[in-house]
Amino acid sequence: MTSGYLIKLHLNQLSKIANRFCFIYSVQLYSVLMNKKILLVGTVSNVSKTLEKELKIILKALSIFESVRVYLVESDSTDETVEVLEKIQLNYSNFNYVALGTLKEKYPDRVDRIAYCRNNYVEYVSKIKKFYNFDYIAVADLDGMNVRLKKNGIESCFNTDLYWDGIMANQKFGYYDIYALRAPGWVEEDCFISMSRDKNLSNKPKIFRFSIINFLAHFIHFDKFRKKHIYKKMKIIKKRSEFLRVYSAFGGFAMYKPQVFQNSFYSTTNKSQSEHVNFHTTPDNSNRFFYINPQLINNWFNPYNINKIMFVRFIREFKKFFRCI
Repeated sequence: MTSGYLIKLHLNQLSKIANRFCFIYSVQLYSVLMNKKILLVGTVSNVSKTLEKELKIILKALSIFESVRVYLVESDSTDETVEVLEKIQLNYSNFNYVALGTLKEKYPDRVDRIAYCRNNYVEYVSKIKKFYNFDYIAVADLDGMNVRLKKNGIESCFNTDLYWDGIMANQKFGYYDIYALRAPGWVEEDCFISMSRDKNLSNKPKIFRFSIINFLAHFIHFDKFRKKHIYKKMKIIKKRSEFLRVYSAFGGFAMYKPQVFQNSFYSTTNKSQSEHVNFHTTPDNSNRFFYINPQLINNWFNPYNINKIMFVRFIREFKKFFRCI
């Protein structure tokens, strides 16, 4: 036998051993999760066209658990979202929802409105734990943010020696949820406050005679602040990277241990930050272990991280300018 043939034979044997090890580990992981129960919660509004499809994707990814229950909170829909929710409830025994109606008059601020709806599912978690002993709580947006969520992404959350209280999703073209993010050396304060401060300290662009030139001058001037404080922060986290410790994050999908929901709410008393930041930094949660899992991919491109491309930002702002002409 030639040395090349022996090497090839040896590598084949090692490959078989590695594959068998991976299979055994997958079976063990699957058997552990099959004894666990998870509750999926989220807020919805005007998602009648995408809700059923995205919910199926998420439920398929979570099907590694023994039991999955769903509770969604709806408000302010002007389409057929409520009708779709009713239809799902009739066909899925583990599905519940509440429609809170129009909240815009009482809560004109969008973040206040979302926080109010999120606190509804926090209260639901507290009530239902008397009847169901959930091991995990998943929080998901159902507006197109989870179209790439897979079983292997969920499994990867448990393929680690790290202890975690909450684990958040990643996106291939760049983690997009900068508003909800707090991480040392990455985002340490509200991105909009940082951007506003730089704008106020800067010299304003010249006023030109022609409106199109004014538009271009203002776009170039202000876009550099958007890029610095938002889009450059949307960094690409490679799937093979280690879990990233954060104080707060979301990214459209997260899984938590139930204790995270004890004595903590989505407050908006601090108007300078996201409701997620307020939730993750309450006295009860401030010392918990939250991570972004690079392998927990829930989408590739979305309406937020696509704005990393300057041409996309230019077209968006030009449309606004054109409507005002």
